[in-house]
Amino acid sequence: MTKRYRVGVDIGGTFTDLIVVDNDTGAFAVGKVLTTPADPSQAVETVLVETLQPAGIEPSQVQRLIHGTTLV
Repeated sequence: MTKRYRVGVDIGGTFTDLIVVDNDTGAFAVGKVLTTPADPSQAVETVLVETLQPAGIEPSQVQRLIHGTTLV
């Protein structure tokens, strides 16, 4: 059976934070990078790569991604 993960991202004014949670075990990993205000998606992509790769998680294993922001 393929592992499945949930990802939460918060795009803040200074940092973009991420948590990835294993749906089965509840194990998690976190990441943090500087926010890129001109294009917030750049910080999201960076924090995803920097968090998923070391944890051995393939992007295709992410079942759900939810994000919030306080960036104005």
